[in-house]
Amino acid sequence: MVLVGCTAVLTALGHSKPFDYLFTNYFYNLEGRKFSTSRLHVIWAGDIVDKTPAGSDAVRFFLALNSPEEFSTDFVVRDFIAFRNDLLSDKLSRNISRALSSCSAAAVSEPDAELRRLLDSCYEDQNRAFCLNGLSVGRAASALAQYCKAEGLDLTDPTTSYWWLKGLSLLCAPIMPQISATLWRKIGGEGDPNFLQAYEITAPSAAADNHPAFAKLTADALRPCLPLNLANEMVA
Repeated sequence: MVLVGCTAVLTALGHSKPFDYLFTNYFYNLEGRKFSTSRLHVIWAGDIVDKTPAGSDAVRFFLALNSPEEFSTDFVVRDFIAFRNDLLSDKLSRNISRALSSCSAAAVSEPDAELRRLLDSCYEDQNRAFCLNGLSVGRAASALAQYCKAEGLDLTDPTTSYWWLKGLSLLCAPIMPQISATLWRKIGGEGDPNFLQAYEITAPSAAADNHPAFAKLTADALRPCLPLNLANEMVA
């Protein structure tokens, strides 16, 4: 009703323009119940990032994938832990480490057709998801997830590793900006990750040490950010 009223008022004023786009969403719950500050049933963004090792990138990615754009969705603590451990720690971190270990400026050539198709397809999906007439952070995050889960890539090959890392950095930029910026620097990119430079060959500084990784997350490690009723239910 508020949105309808605002639109009617702006139209009636004549000298003001109504909104071009209105974005709404359904409720986002916490363990099956509405987020409620008055009932202390809430996870504060600052707490989960500052008081736990969850990491802002992982939280942003999980929230984007579970965005309540078409129906109500739920932040389930154990689902977040599984997401962080299975996709980010077990799969993505391992692949990043392997790719950085094999990445070499001297051996880099043009990407093969299959990898280029994967990157182009995921980027097109993400780009469409950010169009104002069809905005969906869920679809944008799904494009990144599709890229992260890609199988059959030979990450012992320097050229494949280089282009896979570059694609990962570009697709991570709007979802996981910290890891995106770190990878961009490691492959020799300058400034911010930019698709205009997607197929320019740079000189990697890809040492395997100090690579951005997602360590395993435990339920006990999340206790400091949880409301008391949930914290008491968590088992390490």
